[in-house]
Amino acid sequence: MFDIRIICDPPDAERITQTLTGAFTLGYVRQVVTREIGWIAHTATDKPFGESLPREFFLRKAAVLDRIAIADATDGYLSDAPDLAVQAARRLL
Repeated sequence: MFDIRIICDPPDAERITQTLTGAFTLGYVRQVVTREIGWIAHTATDKPFGESLPREFFLRKAAVLDRIAIADATDGYLSDAPDLAVQAARRLL
């Protein structure tokens, strides 16, 4: 068993889920709003080498990881999201 996380535009979600169903035996499928992840990824990869990331980056990252951890717990899904959320929050201290 393995976990696949795909980030896509909401209108594409159904088509992608159907395509994956044709290729794999799917278990529980859930959708999470993740537009912030795009901003985080872009900010992390678009900065010049050696330049520090702004505090806003770490605030948004911690918030996204916290929402993912809460969603995972609500769905009964075990993941490392709670640990990652705590690490991201500690960075802000």
